[in-house]
Amino acid sequence: MIFSRISFKLVLIVGISLLGMIALAPIALSTLRAQMVADRQAKTQHMVDVGYGILAHYQKLESEGKLPREQAQAAAMAEIKSLRYDKVEYFWINDMTPKMVMHPIKPELDGKDLSAMKDPAGNALFMGFVDVVNKQGAGFYGYLWPKPGFDQPVGKISYVKGFAPWGWIIGTGIYLDDVDAVFRQAATTFGYVCLAVLVLVLGASFVIGRSVTRPLAKITALTERLAAGDSAFEVPYTDRSNEVGGLAKALAVFKDNASAVGRMHAEQQELKQRADEEKRKAMADLAGKFEASVQAVVRDVFNEARAMQQAAQGMS
Repeated sequence: MIFSRISFKLVLIVGISLLGMIALAPIALSTLRAQMVADRQAKTQHMVDVGYGILAHYQKLESEGKLPREQAQAAAMAEIKSLRYDKVEYFWINDMTPKMVMHPIKPELDGKDLSAMKDPAGNALFMGFVDVVNKQGAGFYGYLWPKPGFDQPVGKISYVKGFAPWGWIIGTGIYLDDVDAVFRQAATTFGYVCLAVLVLVLGASFVIGRSVTRPLAKITALTERLAAGDSAFEVPYTDRSNEVGGLAKALAVFKDNASAVGRMHAEQQELKQRADEEKRKAMADLAGKFEASVQAVVRDVFNEARAMQQAAQGMS
């Protein structure tokens, strides 16, 4: 049956391996994207901590009496407003009202009440920032917001942290389409790698399969010839040190033994034929001698009878 053939089993093993690779690819890509988002979130949190440190620095100058609050807040806002990371990412500050304190990309929002502002999905994002700070002091919040230079809102996850001495909230975020762009590039690279592995596995399995199945088919055919009494062939692959070589060597031994048995049988047949011929010759010689002896006896008897007849005639 085809299901018992080694070639089918090799193909089955390779097929199962490839199916496993295909099944694991979505899981690996999903894990990769989740890890990318987590890494960006961790970076975002770290950057907010940097901005928070700037606020703490100027608030300390205020508490030490080195700067009045208005001047300390203005200096902190100016420094944070100029901060950028990843070339385009920025920070904003709103208070707990919520009212925008400083937004470097949309300065028209500065000083405006944001409690009624919602994204296209109906999400009151700034009220959400206030809720996160009230409940946790800091945390992540997802919403829709346009990228710098664009009007169309896209998915964004921001990290916000409350600065209690001034009643402010500082935040920054990551745009998910940027993550998706990097992910698509990584997924494409991953796909090419998987394709290369697929081609390599298929090529290696084809070469390995032929290196096993072709010798086995050849040895099987020679074994059938040997079973049919034909030993007039040379056994290949006996120089190999693997299992195929061992099988070929075993076939060579059987072939040599079969040839030896054949020669022995031929010799026995020849000896028997010679013995039969010698026996026939001996019987013929014996029959000839017997016939000659009988003829001599008959001749002697005939001669004696004739002599006796002649003697009887002389007496009469």
